[in-house]
Parts: sequence; C-alpha cells; structure tokens
Amino acid sequence: MDSSLPSEASPTRIAKRQGGTEKFYIWTILVLAVIFVLFAIGSWHSLRQRASNETSEAAQQFAQMARAEFSHQESMLKLLGRHLLHAGALSEPARGRRWVEDMLRANPAIAGFGLARPDGQLVLVSGIPAGRKLPNLLLQAPSREGFLSALKSTHMVVGRTYYFPLLERWLIPVRLALRDANGKVLAVMAAGIDVTAPGALWNVIRPRSGIQIALLRDDGYLQLLVPLAEERMDEMYAKAFDWRQDEGLDPAGRRALVVVSRLPESGLSVVASYGYAEILRDYASQMTLPAVLFLAATLLSFQFYRMAVRRQQRYEETLIHQATHDALTGMPNRLLIEEQLHHEVARAMRSGCQLAIAYLDVDNFKQINDSYGHPEGDRLLQALARRLKTVLREVDIIGRMGGDEFVILLPDIRSSRYAELLGQRLLKVCEQPFELGGHDFYTSISVGSPDDGDAPDVLMSHADAALYRAKESGRNTLCFFDERFNQENERRLRLANALRQAEARGELDVVYQPKVRCGDHRWVGAEALMRWHSEELGEVSPLEFIAVAEDTGQIEMLGQFLLRRVVHDMQLIHEVAPEFRLAVNVSMREFRNPAYVSDLLALLHEYRSDPALLELEVTESIMADPDRMEMELIRQVGLQLAIDDFGTGFSSLSTLKRLPVSTLKLDRAFVPDLETDPADRALIKAMLAIARELQLDTVAEGVESEAQARYLCREGCTLLQGYHFSQPIPLDQLLLHLRSR
Repeated sequence: MDSSLPSEASPTRIAKRQGGTEKFYIWTILVLAVIFVLFAIGSWHSLRQRASNETSEAAQQFAQMARAEFSHQESMLKLLGRHLLHAGALSEPARGRRWVEDMLRANPAIAGFGLARPDGQLVLVSGIPAGRKLPNLLLQAPSREGFLSALKSTHMVVGRTYYFPLLERWLIPVRLALRDANGKVLAVMAAGIDVTAPGALWNVIRPRSGIQIALLRDDGYLQLLVPLAEERMDEMYAKAFDWRQDEGLDPAGRRALVVVSRLPESGLSVVASYGYAEILRDYASQMTLPAVLFLAATLLSFQFYRMAVRRQQRYEETLIHQATHDALTGMPNRLLIEEQLHHEVARAMRSGCQLAIAYLDVDNFKQINDSYGHPEGDRLLQALARRLKTVLREVDIIGRMGGDEFVILLPDIRSSRYAELLGQRLLKVCEQPFELGGHDFYTSISVGSPDDGDAPDVLMSHADAALYRAKESGRNTLCFFDERFNQENERRLRLANALRQAEARGELDVVYQPKVRCGDHRWVGAEALMRWHSEELGEVSPLEFIAVAEDTGQIEMLGQFLLRRVVHDMQLIHEVAPEFRLAVNVSMREFRNPAYVSDLLALLHEYRSDPALLELEVTESIMADPDRMEMELIRQVGLQLAIDDFGTGFSSLSTLKRLPVSTLKLDRAFVPDLETDPADRALIKAMLAIARELQLDTVAEGVESEAQARYLCREGCTLLQGYHFSQPIPLDQLLLHLRSR
C-alpha cells in the first residue's frame, strides 16, 4: 500500500519552518525547567504532607498522654479523699497530713494536695505547715469557677492554669467533689499538677523541632504549652485566645499547619502546630542539591547543542511521521489522507483513470467503549485495521480519520464495480469474531462510497453522506451516494439552524402523556414530551428534531428548556393533585454533565418542588459507567430514576441493583404483538419478574388496546402508558382532567 508523502506536502514545510537548533535548545531548557518546577512542587507537597503527618501523630500522642495523666490524677484524688474523710481530716486537718505528704512524695508531678470544705475554705494543704492561714478557693478569681464546676460534677474538673503563691509554682488545678451515699458534697479534694514537673507525662514528649503543642480550654484560655516557654508564662496563661483553626495560625500566632484533637471529657483541645517557617527551612535544605543538579543539567544541555544540530534531520523526519500518522494504528491520519486524496484526484484527472473512496466506521463503537472501556476499544481498532489491510491491493491507501472512522482510497480502478466488491469484502472480513482479552468479540462496520464527483471535498462529502445513510439503513451494510442524500443533509442542516432559534421564537412546547395505575386506571403520573412547531418548517416530528439535536449538541438546550417548563408546571399540577409524578427524558450527554443534578436541584428548590415527584428517564447505557457521586446525590435527595426502553440495551443486573433506580420502563417494541407473539410475552414476564425481585415499579409503553392492558396488569405491571388511555395532551387539558376526577 502506497502511503508515501509528496515532497511538497505541507507537513514537511511546517516541520522545517518550526525546526531549528535554536528552538531545540530552548525547548530543552524549558523541559528541564518544567521538570525542576514539578519536582519542586512535588517536594513541597511531600514535605508538607510529612509535616502534617508528624503534627497529627504529635497531637494524638499528646492527647493520649493527657487522658492518661488526668485519669491517673482522678483515681488518686478519689483514693486520697476517701482516706482523709475516714481519718476525720475535714474537722481535724492534722490527722490527714501524713496521708497528703506521703502521697505527694509518691507523685513527683504533683506540686501539692489540698482538702477544702464545700464553702471553698482550704483546711489542709501539703507542704504548708499547720497554723498558716489558708485561702478560700471560692474567693479567689483564678480558682472560683473551677471550684464551682467541681461542686456540680461527679467527675474530676480541670481548672484554669494559674500561679499559686503559697507553692510559688504554675499549676494545673484538678478538683474532685467527695460525696456521701446520697450524693451530698462533703468536701472537695484538690491537687495542683506542676506544669514544669519532669514527672508529668506530657513533659516526656520531645516534639520535633518546629512542632508546638498547646492544650487549650473551651473558654479560649491556655492550659499548657509544649515545649514550655517559662519566661512567657504570665503572658500566655493570663489571656483568652481568640483563635480559629481555619485562619492557618496556631494559638501563639504563628502561621502553621494546625491539627486539633478534642478531649471532650475534660473540655480541652490538643492543638498541635508545625510552623511554616520551620517547614520552609527544611524545604530550602532539601532543594539545595536538586537546584545544583538543575544548573548542571542546563549547562550539560548546552554541550549537546551541537549534537542536536547533526540529529536535526532525523528529528524532523520523525516529527513528520508523527504529524501525519495515527499513533494507535500506524496508518496515515486525516492530514496525510487529505493530501493523498488531492494528489490522487489530480493524477486521475491527468491520466483518465478512475478513483474511488470507501468511508467506513465501526457500528455501535461508542457503546462498545462505554461498556468495555477505552483500552478494549483501542485494541478493537488495532485489530480491525490489521484485518482491513488484508483485503486491499498494494496500491490502495487506507487511513484513520479519527475515532472509529477509516477511509480507503482506491486509485487506478477500471470501474465502480471494484468499489462495490471491495465494500462487500470489507463487510465479510468483519464477520469473524475479534479475540480481545481472551474472549471472542463480534462487531460490524458500515461502509459508504460516493458514486461520482471530481473534487476531493465533494468526494469526501458524498462518502460521508453515504456512510450516514448506511448507518440509518440498519448498519453492517454498504451504501453508495445518491443525490437524495444531499437533500436530506440540507433538511438536517435547516433543522439544526432553525432549532437554534426555536426557543427564542417560542416555537417549543411541552405536552404530557398520562400514566395510569393498573387496577383502577387512575392517572397517577405523566411523561413530559417535547413538541416543535416551526414557523419555517411546520410541525417537526420529535423523532426527527431530537436526532438532529443529539448530532449537533443542542440536546442539552432542549433538555434545559424541558426541565424549566416541567418544574414550572409541577406547581400548577400539584395544586390539584399533590402526589402526581412527572417524568422527563434525559439524554446521556446531559446526564454525564457533572453539574446536571445539582443544577436540577437548584431549579426544584427555586420553585419549592419536591424532588421525589420528578422522575428522570435514562437509557440502559447509564449502567455501563455510572457516576457514583451523582448517583449518591440522587439517592440522598429522593429524585426518582427510571430506566427507559428496558430490555433493549446492555443491562448489568448487578449494577442495576446498586443504582437508585425506582422504575423500569418496558420498551414499546415488546407490547404490540404480545397477544400473538410468545417470545414477546416471555420477555415481558422475565422483565416484570426482575422488577418484582428488585422491588421496582414498571411502566409499559405503547399500550394500544384493552387486551394488552389486561394482560400487562395480570402479569404484575404497575403502570400503563399509551394511546389506549390518552394521547399526549397540553397542560390545560391535563389540569382539567385532574380537577374533574
């Protein structure tokens, strides 16, 4: 096969104009710079993540130690308090002094123990000799709030850290009310944990340089700071911090990574922070060597500059090949095929020989991609390309135009009969299965070929039109161009242009076809259907203009119009029939829009409509690649989801079970002959059985007779829809019926 490129071909000229050693060197430097920048960014993110992990670990470790310390102190206060009450220390403090002094020696983290009456008066403090006046905890501002909290609580209460003059230390006060069997407070046991005591569990922690840990109270006051800043204790413990984690500052005011771990039982939060200044210092140290290497690589690339000059020609040739050949199949791409077509047309005009074109693509390729994944689709195209080459002559040229489309140029043929025979061979060679992933896979192609034309653009246009007709004719077929195709293409073009103005001109409308309930035939819902009356083209069939909308990308515009109208009409309908459910068809293009569901919910919220009374009808192809986030959102807000034309696609029952589907709509193709066709009856029974097992509603479309309705209801169908009950009707007629029932 001749796929050579003419010497005057534009890709060569483009490559030479863009070539040059200077650009090569510049691009080399740019690539190195991008690599360095990406490495720098990656290193920063890695270092930041490591800092975040270390900060989290420090917070968790500190929180565990704090819980353990407070739990230990509570147990100790309970034990000591029982002994002191039993010894009568509340009335005669001297009886309890030995107990508190022994306990103090056994707990180096404790600065002192104290026993107070319920009125706040201390009667015994370790280390304070008898006869010395002791303070009243209710009369001191730092201790009053904590003492009152202890009287109300059945657990140990952690008070604000404060300086205790009698012991000349900063203490974390802990207090426990001692109660009798009836819950009456007999005394309050108090202890002061020395903030600086080496024996305290939190002082065992040696956080990484740069990490600071604060134990913060719910009222904003600082309980403890690690590492300790003894020279700033007056400043740190005397004020409440107006601190919020989302500001990126720690309680000390540093810009930092902040991790918070709550201690709800104590009303405290562990706030671990890693200062950005320390992170940046680590980052600068880590990036020193890469920066040196980057500079060295830049200098080294300059040395290869001359080597690039010598290799420039080979580089250009490679670039041209990449620019003119398809990366997946190695075939000429659209650029080269169009150049070759111009070349062959000119040669045919000079020599008087004939030239033919065959335009083909894979039937249902998008569905194959959606169902089996793009890698399998790519392997199918590669296998197809190899197989197509086997039926071509040496002089024939085959190329991939993009996607699943291929073009074959047939130069030097004697008659158009050869093109027809080749088309049949192409169809025949694709009848054999393709082996993909260890499985036999069957597919087909459609082929279009022009019958006349003497200009490259005309030939390509006619070939494309013929391929389109082959698709419409049922696929797996060969079709030659007919002048009528131009008329049809012109009709589609006029439809597409008129459709763009249809909404602005007020030509679009919505009608509703009722759904009736089996048994009483009561109208319980309706499907919203689009109608278009064009001033230019007259009444246009939905089958025609929806197909054009899907081909031209205007389907989303139609869908948005339909949704706005339906949500608006819901208000009027629900004033008459509050439980009446409306259904709208949603194309896969619309449904795969990430903002579709959220925009719909915003529209429903705007009109204060219940999402549960709106049903989205989608085709079975959604199950090939469902968006989990969208599906979960649909499930949460209560939107109804119906599978339209059920039984005609590639349904996965396991996927169907996981989706938030509420309804299956049986395709209308199964209904007309169900009275006479056993196969249709068997299929309908099977689908209804599936719906029952999954506890789904079912809707049968296209019901045209009472016999069909009785049969479907007898077999367990939930709802019926069709001309037997009502044709699609405007909103005012629907409202009139709902008011009259």
